Amino acid sequence: MSQIIRVFLFGALLFVKLTVHGQKQNFTIDTTLVSGQITNLILNRPDFFYSKIGVEINASNPDFSADMRLSTRVKKDSLVFANANYMGIQAATVQVTNSRGVLLNRFSKCYSEGNSELLSDLLGVELELLDLEEFILGLPVYFPKLNKSDLSFQNDSVGNNQVTYSGNMRMSVDKPKWVDIVYTFDDSLTFMKQMNIQIPSDSISVKWKCEEFQDVSSFRVPSLVTISIQRGVGLIDVQLKYNAVEINVPEKIEFEIPENYEKCN
Repeated sequence: MSQIIRVFLFGALLFVKLTVHGQKQNFTIDTTLVSGQITNLILNRPDFFYSKIGVEINASNPDFSADMRLSTRVKKDSLVFANANYMGIQAATVQVTNSRGVLLNRFSKCYSEGNSELLSDLLGVELELLDLEEFILGLPVYFPKLNKSDLSFQNDSVGNNQVTYSGNMRMSVDKPKWVDIVYTFDDSLTFMKQMNIQIPSDSISVKWKCEEFQDVSSFRVPSLVTISIQRGVGLIDVQLKYNAVEINVPEKIEFEIPENYEKCN
């Protein structure tokens, strides 16, 4: 009988040892593999994207609120185009390419023109063309600009993959700036759930969260997104509702500055 007990205890200890070892292996993260998966997620974004996006904005310092509709088109690596309608009236049109950004103010019949960082100047947050594409499509903004050796990875309490970065990030014009970023992905790294970005030198904090997703033509894209942008004492809360999404449906975009428009002051 004692021999049977010893065999049983040995087997139980062996089982526990193997189970614990297996659990440790499950939580071991290959940083190169994870970084590669995220990079592929960005590279394999749609060639063409369209959506009617409902936008609700509430701001403080200064106080401001507005509801508008954005007819938005994205052509991979080439173009972001949007028509903004406010209270049923076309209010603005924006087109951003790799080399040029143009904003038409339909109310004042004037235009602003600059390089691809035109929106960065307006929003106060650097957004080059690729950054803007990532932001619209629910992909990790700035990830291609980060030093991958400074990334850290972990699983949160519900099994999500969290990717954290604290360090300098190269900017398009200025010298590098320190950023603190946390991206939260699902357990299989197939879509991003949340993104927190802080740029201390500019007193900027951005929280992007995808509340609902939708699957369109084998791509998972946002359906409902909430965004909070804090810059100093100013706070902007934005809600985006993605409707009538089309994936990889090419459409020629006709855009020109009307002859009767003058440069905005």
